[in-house]
Amino acid sequence: MNRKELVALIKKEAKNADRAVTRAEKKEEDWDYSDTTLTMERAYAEGYAEALYFLLNRIEDDAEKKTKTKKKGKKK
Repeated sequence: MNRKELVALIKKEAKNADRAVTRAEKKEEDWDYSDTTLTMERAYAEGYAEALYFLLNRIEDDAEKKTKTKKKGKKK
């Protein structure tokens, strides 16, 4: 699997994670925040989504560093 395929897969999963966060927030709100299980579900969904976005940022940062390094090498 190359970098583009991996990024596309992670972006798709991040969108799914965002939807899961939205659903969990809605459930929690519907139950007037009285069920701690729903709060844990929301917290898990938020953590998972955050981890995916962190991973995407790291991949993009790494790609930028490689591009800058290649450009510097060409100038010399």
